[in-house]
Amino acid sequence: MDSFGKAAEFYKEYFKERPTVFVCNSWLLFPYHLEFLPKDSNILNFIKLFTIYSTEIDENKYDLWRIFYKDTDKPLSELPRTTSLQRAYADWLLNGKPVGCGKGIFLFQDEKIIS
Repeated sequence: MDSFGKAAEFYKEYFKERPTVFVCNSWLLFPYHLEFLPKDSNILNFIKLFTIYSTEIDENKYDLWRIFYKDTDKPLSELPRTTSLQRAYADWLLNGKPVGCGKGIFLFQDEKIIS
């Protein structure tokens, strides 16, 4: 929240008393994470900050390198399973589930999210 507060403070000079609008398009906001990541996941905490207004399935699985730190051209059964995120994603993929991204928005004012 600290970084959102700093950004809002910066924009206050330009937008006065209006709330700061934060918009994000990321694999982190993929709403399916709610189905398979642990309830105490930082990714889920991040998702909950936003109102998700769009979701896209990524047939090419482009963003998997962010989780597995390498190209994912290998068979799914050979994906690394070092971290809890890698294990959750590998299991999800082995069950034929999709990956993708979400687009989300929230308003920030007076050091808190207002929508």
